[in-house]
Amino acid sequence: MLTLSGLATCGCGPVSLELGRGEAVALLCRPLSSGSELFAALSGRQAAIAGLGCIDGRPIAGPGLGTIRRDSTPRPDPRLVGLASARDPLLAHLDLAANVALGLRIIGHDRDRALARASEMLAWLGLDAVAHLRPTQVSAAERVRAHIARALACRPRLLLLDDPGGGLAPPERSTLLARLRRLILAHGLTAMLATDDPDEALAFGARAGLLEAGGLRQEGRARTLLEEPWHAAVAEAFGHANLLPGQVLDLDDMLDVRLACGARIGAMAPRRPGAGALAEGSPCEVAIRPDRLAVAFVDRLPEQTERGDLAATLLDAQPLGERVRLRFRLADGTELVALRPAQAIRGALERDRPALLACRSSDAIAFPQD
Repeated sequence: MLTLSGLATCGCGPVSLELGRGEAVALLCRPLSSGSELFAALSGRQAAIAGLGCIDGRPIAGPGLGTIRRDSTPRPDPRLVGLASARDPLLAHLDLAANVALGLRIIGHDRDRALARASEMLAWLGLDAVAHLRPTQVSAAERVRAHIARALACRPRLLLLDDPGGGLAPPERSTLLARLRRLILAHGLTAMLATDDPDEALAFGARAGLLEAGGLRQEGRARTLLEEPWHAAVAEAFGHANLLPGQVLDLDDMLDVRLACGARIGAMAPRRPGAGALAEGSPCEVAIRPDRLAVAFVDRLPEQTERGDLAATLLDAQPLGERVRLRFRLADGTELVALRPAQAIRGALERDRPALLACRSSDAIAFPQD
């Protein structure tokens, strides 16, 4: 259905992906403006500088497509792409129903038909009781839902959600995300979400991706992003991985890496197309997720550690329900975090308490330094 082939804007590098009918993908955007620029190109609010975006083979985005200059080609039909963005504010002098109906009136629907469809969309979003109120008379969360209702009114083939929860309190943001998931599943909508929250990106749909100013780093299912990241940035963004500087000593099925703190550990190379930038002697970053680090507190640190052990001292501990977040410092000053079950921690968690940290070689991934 949706095909993006190297689509790029001034603030967002090339993006290539395919999205089938009824699928949803969330893009974790760093910065968030990279997602806004991509969505602006897809919705015709600005022209892309390279690449092409198509819906069922019909071009909707690319150089010269959809700009707002008078000499440009028209924007995509709103029945192809609907954008929900706070950057397109609701009109303060109209009630919510009239705001939602506005797009339908623009494409030729008569007033009664447009308002009937608007009422249906407002009911989808739980706003039927406030449809007669103006934007200033409803809550911020209700205004966000009205934006989404307006984007859906023309029955678009593709729904773009540009950080819809931005500015909302965490409970309201979670409620909105849950409502959107139900709406997308119930009505088979094809949707893309731009967000700056990694947990929100992973929870939104079956697929997620990391979008940076330089382009789409990786896109896929949540488990793939967590277990098989292609870039250190992906490991850090979705898995909250610790990134430890080091140097590759030996290349084999399992890499031998000396970290900047002096420890030697085994690590895996990233599984990605075209991998091979790692070489003996090359600098690297080793990504280790906090929940994959084992922690053994000791009375004193050994003068020399065994291969795979990291000598560290505790900086602080933060209880997180059934787990504890432990922050350590290595010999070179690098800080890293471990997440451990609360019942596995013995003794007082005092600052500077010595510990040996370790992980399986298969849980450490060495990436070339950018």
